[in-house]
Amino acid sequence: MRILVLPLLLFFAVLFAACDKSSDTPATPDFADVALVFEHTVNGQPLVYSSKQYVNAAGDSFSVELLSYYVTNAILLREDGEEVALHNYDLIDPAKPASCQILTDSVPNGHYTGLRFFLGVDSVRNHTGLQDGDLDPVYGMTWNWSTGYIFFKHEGRFTNAQGEDQGLIFHLGTDKARTTIAIPFPGGLHAERAARTVYFNFDLGRLYAQ
Repeated sequence: MRILVLPLLLFFAVLFAACDKSSDTPATPDFADVALVFEHTVNGQPLVYSSKQYVNAAGDSFSVELLSYYVTNAILLREDGEEVALHNYDLIDPAKPASCQILTDSVPNGHYTGLRFFLGVDSVRNHTGLQDGDLDPVYGMTWNWSTGYIFFKHEGRFTNAQGEDQGLIFHLGTDKARTTIAIPFPGGLHAERAARTVYFNFDLGRLYAQ
């Protein structure tokens, strides 16, 4: 099952998958395993770093040498109105496949109708200073000239219609830029005694579609 969602800057398609646990493995009585997996394309084509040139709506071409963004404070929405917060701060980097999965084994059994998360870091954590985990400044996602995090980063090369080549740097940040992403699950997602995986297709080309 797929849906297409265009929330502000991001474009996601969603695919559900279930993997029943082996009968030899005792099922967790009250909780299910859920994985949120982010896959990446550009204009519907697989994301290829550096060598691949993509074309935007204006006919200009661009490449991807770096792409990373924060997915934080994800919340699964239950059919009964309850919300299950993951309390996560994850830096998604397509060059590092392991970073593109958000795993949890503590989702209460139930029927879920959607997911809500944020592109960016909440104001409290955004101005706390040096932190650990995916918020560690070692990942290069902090501003050099002020406090706060870079929420979204795309760097590469850009060639306009006149053939002029230059560096491309797109960095998004500051508290006002923190964006809510809400994605419904058509038909719902039933989490109970089976490992569930939700695949999100992030299409960078939508950022430059206008």
